[in-house]
Amino acid sequence: MKVIKQRAVYRSGEHCPGAGQCFGAGFCFLKHVFVNLEKYFPTATYHQVSEELANLMEDNMARLRDGDKEQYTDQIYRVIRGHRFGLKETEIARSVGMERRRLNNYLRELQNDGRIIKEGRLWHSK
Repeated sequence: MKVIKQRAVYRSGEHCPGAGQCFGAGFCFLKHVFVNLEKYFPTATYHQVSEELANLMEDNMARLRDGDKEQYTDQIYRVIRGHRFGLKETEIARSVGMERRRLNNYLRELQNDGRIIKEGRLWHSK
C-alpha cells in the first residue's frame, strides 16, 4: 500500500527525494522502488539494476535540440492566430501533428506568456 501511495506522489513530481535525478513519467517511481528495496534487502543487485535503469532512461529520453521548443511554440501560436473564431485542442494537435498531452504543455506556456487565452474549449490569440 505504501508503494502505491508513493507512486502517486512521485509521478506528480512533488516531494520526490531524488529531485533533479528523476526521469518523469513513472521512471522516478521505479528508481525509488529500487532504492527502497536496497534499504530493506541489502544486496548489490538492486543498486546495479537502479543504476542501469537510470542510465538507460537518460539515454533514451527524447531531447529537443536548441531552438526546437521556440519553433514549436511559434508554430502553435501561428495556427491559433490564423483562426479568429478559435480552435479546439484536437484541431490544433491535428494541424501541428502533435499529441494532445505534449501540446498542452505548449498551450499552457503560451497562456502564461499572455499570447493566447482559453474560452470554454476554444483557444484564441490575443
